[in-house]
Amino acid sequence: MLIAKVEINGKEYKVVTTRHAEQRMSQRHIDKYLIAGNIISLGSEKLERLQNEWEEAIIIDKEKGFSMVIAFYPNQIKLVTVIDKTNVFVKSKTAVEVI
Repeated sequence: MLIAKVEINGKEYKVVTTRHAEQRMSQRHIDKYLIAGNIISLGSEKLERLQNEWEEAIIIDKEKGFSMVIAFYPNQIKLVTVIDKTNVFVKSKTAVEVI
C-alpha cells in the first residue's frame, strides 16, 4: 500500500508498506498518517543519510509507545513492521532513531 510520496533533495521516494506491516498497523491501531509523519519528521538530511548508509532503520516513538522498522530501496522507503513497544531488540545493520 502506498502511504505517501516524499521529496528528499530533489529525489522522490514512495513510502509503502508490506502486507505484514499493514496487518500490524491494523492490529495495533496505528494509522498510516502517523507512520508517514514519523518518517517525514526525521527530515530530509537524516533520511538521505539513512538511505545512503543503512539497509534498515527502526524508528522508536516514545510518546506514542510504538516502534517501526523501515527498509531502504532506490526511490522507496518500505515499512516492514510495526511493534507495539519501544523497548525492542535491534538487529545488526539497522539504524536506530528515537523520536
